[in-house]
Amino acid sequence: MAQTKIILTAPHTHAGQQYQAGETLELDESSAEFILKMGAGKATATRRAEAPSEETNNGAQ
Repeated sequence: MAQTKIILTAPHTHAGQQYQAGETLELDESSAEFILKMGAGKATATRRAEAPSEETNNGAQ
């Protein structure tokens, strides 16, 4: 699952931990979308995808 980086624009509690405005979180897409819809964060330009699995790399040999 791809990870999305967001910058908090307001204090927010995620997974039981309190974060302050200005902090950057790297979250799964659904958690990031939730924070964005609440207006508590903004997306950064960086998205990180998971490493390709062996199945997708087998044809490259």
